Amino acid sequence: KRGGNEFTGTVRTELTNEKWNSTSPFGEDQADDLSKVFSGTAGGYILKDKLWWFGAARKFDSSNTVTAGNRDSATSETSEKRIQGKLRGAITPNHIAEGAYLSFDPDVAPLTGLPAGEASAFEPMRKDPRDFYTVGYQGIFSSSVFADVSATKKKVAIQAGGTDTQHSPLLDLSSFLVYNNSWFDGTQRDARDNDTVNASISYTTQSGKHGTHTIDGGVQRVRS
Repeated sequence: KRGGNEFTGTVRTELTNEKWNSTSPFGEDQADDLSKVFSGTAGGYILKDKLWWFGAARKFDSSNTVTAGNRDSATSETSEKRIQGKLRGAITPNHIAEGAYLSFDPDVAPLTGLPAGEASAFEPMRKDPRDFYTVGYQGIFSSSVFADVSATKKKVAIQAGGTDTQHSPLLDLSSFLVYNNSWFDGTQRDARDNDTVNASISYTTQSGKHGTHTIDGGVQRVRS
């Protein structure tokens, strides 16, 4: 979404509860906690027909029951926050530049990574913060020639897994269940950053009885 020449906004609330669901024939445990999602957007202009802005935010809290192979269970809590901002400007009516930022920060505790055979194999916490930075340009050079350029930087640092205060993990190959401890090390941050640059150009022909034909060309560079 993007801003425009009018000020607009939305507000949304979602409420769910695992206890409201029916169970399977196994009669599994269900968390009796209210999960809440709050979100809102707003957009408008700084200079009409020249410069527009847009913003959005979302907060999410939920609970659900996770169950191990031996029927141990725990209440898993998920918390997530997202913030987005965007600024879009018209250099001329035919040439538009845009910049955007998105922050995505979810936490889950405990988490079932690999299937757990017992509660001690649940991962105590998963943190997964992400930041996205984007700049872009769209240009109309004539009634037949259009160009689009964008660059994105994504910063990700996943932190999830068990703890070294418990026994070493054991993987039961017959059932593919993990016992004693989570298989991964929660003290390590797994960086998964990447950068992407795209550029493309389109040429559209008006060929009369032969129809309309479009030729596209472009390049992309990805570093991850």
